[in-house]
Amino acid sequence: MAGRIGPLQTALVLLALVACVVVPFYFWQGTWFGRPLQDEELTQFLTDPDKSRRVQHGLSQIAERMERGDPKVAQWYETVARLSEHSGPQVRVTAAWVMGQDSTSELFHNTLLQMLSDDEVLVRRNAALSLVRFGDNEGLNELRAMLAPDSDPEHVWESLRALALIGGTAELDLIDAVSENPLFDDDLRRQATLTYQAIESRIQEARSAPLTP
Repeated sequence: MAGRIGPLQTALVLLALVACVVVPFYFWQGTWFGRPLQDEELTQFLTDPDKSRRVQHGLSQIAERMERGDPKVAQWYETVARLSEHSGPQVRVTAAWVMGQDSTSELFHNTLLQMLSDDEVLVRRNAALSLVRFGDNEGLNELRAMLAPDSDPEHVWESLRALALIGGTAELDLIDAVSENPLFDDDLRRQATLTYQAIESRIQEARSAPLTP
């Protein structure tokens, strides 16, 4: 494994990883959806059958309310979950991202598991990344696929950060290959090294843990 990093630097990076898994949003990253919506408007936008962009606008508002800790936001959870079956793939991608913002919702957890079978690769990948927030490794196959040599570097980056939390021995060779791949930039290869070390550390801790009856 090339490019070993000191224990202090590794610890600091791992603390950041544990504190916040940043789930990417590939379709509308950097897009502004407009003004805040009042409750009645939000319901209308989320249920608009013809305009996917209005639905995405509504979903972005749900995410913002969740981040603010709005106690009323749960009233739209069932609507958000139903959007996992929307005909527009961009809406399903958005919904997968939003559902990762509340790792206490069993409804979202179960819906994300179903979305791992979606026909669209970006939907599956966002679902896999969101499941990491639930401590669920059912999306490991998608996370592994994101490490392919021809993958978008952003996809590789997000997979590495997720695998630092839930990856195991089966992922080490794939991660090592990323760290040694000259086609990836130094930052990405450094992240691969950190992810490798994070997994090794967790494996060692598990082996050292005392047995309990």
